[in-house]
Amino acid sequence: MIKPHIHKTKIIRAKNVDKIITDIINKMYKEGPVSNVDLERLAYIKLFHPNIFKLYESKILYLMGLFYKPLKPNSLVEMAYYAYAKDVQENFKNSFTPLQVNMIKNIAEKKYFSFSAPTSSGKSYLFMDLIKNYSNDIVIIVPSRALIAEYLEKTLKLLKDNKDVLVLQFVENINIKHTKRRVFILTPERARELFKYKNLFNIGLFLIDEAQLSEEKLRGLTFDSLIRRINTTFPQATKVFAHPFIKNPEAQFDKHHIAGDCAHQNYKQNSVGKIFLTPVKGDIFAYRPTFKPSSYYYTRNIIKKILQKNDSAILIYASKTKIYNKKLLEEFKEYFELCKNITDPQALEIIKELQEYIGATEDNKVSNLIKMMKKGIVIHHGSIPLKVRFLIEKFINLGYAKICFATSTLLQGINMPFDLVWIDNYRFSGDKNKRALELKNLIGRAGRNKSSLACFDYGYVVIPKKNYNNFLERMNIESQIKNSSELDNEDFTSYAEDVKDLVEATRNNTFNDELQITELQKERIKNANLDSDIKFILDNMFIDNCIINASDYKNMDNNIREQVKKSFKNIFVKHLRRNDLTEAEQSVLSVALRILLWRVQGRSFSQIVAFRYNYITDDERRNDLKRQLKEEVISEKEYRKQIASIKLKYSQVPTDLPNAKAFQKSLFDKNATYKDFDYDSLVYDTYEYLDTVLSFSLSNPLSAAFQIYYDKTNDYRALSMINCLKYGTNDSKEIMLLRYGFEFEELEWIVPCVSFIDDNEIIFNEEAVQKLELEKRKIINRYYYSNC
Repeated sequence: MIKPHIHKTKIIRAKNVDKIITDIINKMYKEGPVSNVDLERLAYIKLFHPNIFKLYESKILYLMGLFYKPLKPNSLVEMAYYAYAKDVQENFKNSFTPLQVNMIKNIAEKKYFSFSAPTSSGKSYLFMDLIKNYSNDIVIIVPSRALIAEYLEKTLKLLKDNKDVLVLQFVENINIKHTKRRVFILTPERARELFKYKNLFNIGLFLIDEAQLSEEKLRGLTFDSLIRRINTTFPQATKVFAHPFIKNPEAQFDKHHIAGDCAHQNYKQNSVGKIFLTPVKGDIFAYRPTFKPSSYYYTRNIIKKILQKNDSAILIYASKTKIYNKKLLEEFKEYFELCKNITDPQALEIIKELQEYIGATEDNKVSNLIKMMKKGIVIHHGSIPLKVRFLIEKFINLGYAKICFATSTLLQGINMPFDLVWIDNYRFSGDKNKRALELKNLIGRAGRNKSSLACFDYGYVVIPKKNYNNFLERMNIESQIKNSSELDNEDFTSYAEDVKDLVEATRNNTFNDELQITELQKERIKNANLDSDIKFILDNMFIDNCIINASDYKNMDNNIREQVKKSFKNIFVKHLRRNDLTEAEQSVLSVALRILLWRVQGRSFSQIVAFRYNYITDDERRNDLKRQLKEEVISEKEYRKQIASIKLKYSQVPTDLPNAKAFQKSLFDKNATYKDFDYDSLVYDTYEYLDTVLSFSLSNPLSAAFQIYYDKTNDYRALSMINCLKYGTNDSKEIMLLRYGFEFEELEWIVPCVSFIDDNEIIFNEEAVQKLELEKRKIINRYYYSNC
């Protein structure tokens, strides 16, 4: 039988505390804060022996080099560190740690610098300082759009008063009249656009974050190819490779044949301690110190204590399936009940903005995402629209979230610390190196480094009991990256047929930067005799040189509409190595075309979701039942019964194209009825279509085909179609605003405020701007020059 409570000071007995702390301090003085076990011991001592720990806390913080905390020296040793910290402040105009100082020197002195550092090492803060003070153009390479959103938000906030710095999440040469330097935040795929502007930009620094992306099979090829092209095209620029928990960051130099004027460093300095627990039963947990791996020390109510603190939050790392099927709601129900309803006006404003963006309501379009946020419970995964993720991350960073359920998107470098990380899903992808790396990255989210307080910080990590031994093994693995690139491997038989074009082009440097497809794909399109297909599309999808709307498309003669779909399919398939699409791929394409037409008509994200909602839930049938109820043909009871039994229509789930392995699957089960409808699932599904299918699968090959057709025929409708595919609009002012980085949903209110716009500048209408709400004025502020 489990004892509900055991005196926990047995983990570290009081009579040993002074000696343990002294030994750790002496070790830190010689080596720095490089031992995770030492920081774990300190965390336990602070938790169970706070009065003793307080006597040493200031010295520990100085020895850890945390000079950004409000420290006051109390001993001779601390005075020495205080003098060093003062010297750092005078030289760098910032309270950098010794680790950050070393980074700065390497970046300043070397052409190439590759380093590895734990989470919370201060890398992000240092990068922000470089972004703020660097004199030339900067390119930041990150692995995901989620990380782009985080960097973009931080950078815009950092440079809000520096209107001569252009900050964009894609490559454009705009606002030329007012721009002195640029900061581009890009994925490796988007970074290909850089080479079109190689003679226009003065790029002096590449910050390559989460550079372990080079280890991924397909994206690693794109990443490695980009690095080699950067080295060739921008030889004078400084390149910085940043990794977490990598033993051999210098492998990037071997991989890309870099020699001379380079430095590398594997930083192991930590700034936050960790305490590990395993769940036992109910609210009972066991402390599992890694320095006593076979020992259990039971405690209770630890989650409750964290959630009851005003500024505390926990992260539950879970599978996407569990989030979707709502199993987590039942499993963690007892903790939800500890979360009080949100009352803060700013938090409620964020929730309102999110609710309006996705089009959720209190009646039929009920969003569980919104309901949970109102209690401080948030969800974070890759299918959540980027705008929504940004608002969720803002909600978390402002301290309104108490519980966050997240998937692997949080492992991609997103900087959101928590007081406790609960690893509910222990499945990590990749080989043992990658699994160990992802585990350490996740654990690194535990513990908030409170810069405003002179205290030693620590966080909790909850690991399933059955995984504890495996956890210890992974923690002891020193992850490494390969010293060679797949670019140098001539055998690519292991790659799927649909990606071999990209693999070959990446290896042979035969990617067409203008069309954003490979040269081989371009030749296939040119030789495929697609003129009749393209002309048929243009003749039937344009009226008086304007693209038709979704209603026109719906009311189109069925034979013509089917031929339009077939023509789009023919265009897409001709750039591939095969001659046809599977039924599942065709179903995805069919849904995507309708969404494209809604987008082209200027429909917002919430409106597109609403259109799909009406289709899937059979709005014609629902409206007929409402009419019958109103005319008293049926009773209220019969109305509710029939509404609940309406069968949901088939809607193919999205997948990237091409994907020969895709299978036909509806968003909802084939027997699902209206009572089974889940609004959030439709929101996520719609975003995947707009993002994965339209933006990243269809846009480039279809646009390339229409561009080749235009070059041959001068049919301007082809250019209009390209604009619709790339931007979702053919309006020149709207396209320019999108190129300036504004969001599609913002165009409706921004367009009336713009008097003139071109590549050189935006001129706003002063009177219209003055009428805008404060939040909207903040959005345009970076391009608003009232006295110009």
